[in-house]
Amino acid sequence: MSGAQTKTPGNGDEQPRLSPGENMIALAKAVEEHYKPKTAEKEQTR
Repeated sequence: MSGAQTKTPGNGDEQPRLSPGENMIALAKAVEEHYKPKTAEKEQTR
């Protein structure tokens, strides 16, 4: 497995590419949504 990310057809890469900035924002939002329930639970039990 090479570390280089090549754009190969049929690799789920049909979506338009986001700019690095947009990608980071989207990733941050996804992570935030993913961990929100856990952090909410932690703060509740405090």
